[in-house]
Amino acid sequence: MTVTTEAATSAAAPATEPRVFDSWINIPYLPGEVTPDPSVVKRFKRGNSAYEGGQTMVDVIAEMDRLDISGGVLTKVPRDITPPYVHGTRTGEAVLREACERLASIQAEYPGRFVTSVGVDPRLAYDAARHVRIAVREYGVKAIRICPMFTGIAIDDKLAYPLYTAACDEGAVVTMTHLGDPWISETVAMLVKHPNVFAMTAGWAPKYVPEAILEVLRRRNKTKLMWSSDYPILPFDRTITEGRAIELPEDSRANFLGANALSVFGDPALA
Repeated sequence: MTVTTEAATSAAAPATEPRVFDSWINIPYLPGEVTPDPSVVKRFKRGNSAYEGGQTMVDVIAEMDRLDISGGVLTKVPRDITPPYVHGTRTGEAVLREACERLASIQAEYPGRFVTSVGVDPRLAYDAARHVRIAVREYGVKAIRICPMFTGIAIDDKLAYPLYTAACDEGAVVTMTHLGDPWISETVAMLVKHPNVFAMTAGWAPKYVPEAILEVLRRRNKTKLMWSSDYPILPFDRTITEGRAIELPEDSRANFLGANALSVFGDPALA
């Protein structure tokens, strides 16, 4: 859920395909930075995910180029996960700045490819609001990620209100994970009712996206759903192949694969 505050050989895009823009790409882990959560690793077949590590941004760019993915929302959610089912968000201004500096460095190295997004812990309340302002004003971050699985509080917890207020003030997008499951009917209602609420496929192989969500894109509002890989949780190859295979009207397909995300997060090629 996103809220605004204003086959390998078959994966390559046809020459006439609209621009593809990934609404969630995670920075690869540095060696020794974090031990992947075994409760997540075991949910993916070996070979279907790069989650176990070892990739670099050079690998990311090469794979994006091979699959004709023009860019995306580059994300860093600072965390330290070792045992399963333990909330592991790292917090504090120094942690935030380290993450933002990595994002800004990669963004500068690959101009026109990425907008940036950073995870902020809403449990910090007023400090979280200050962190939003630092991220947006000093580092040009466009989106703030909230991951309840790493913080242990709901997205409507009052502790999060200062963060939301700061994001509104700064014009930053706020995003949350993942696609509303199992509250699919409620997710559809939110998408249809609120003009500034969107959804992305982060964490979901596109072929498993609920039909009720796809029907919003097909019949009710073609601006509401954004394709994303959530790399390295799922690989670019699989997610874009399945994303391109979803039966959609051509205008809805163009929106789903890139235009919606570019509209919500901004176009880095125009920065």
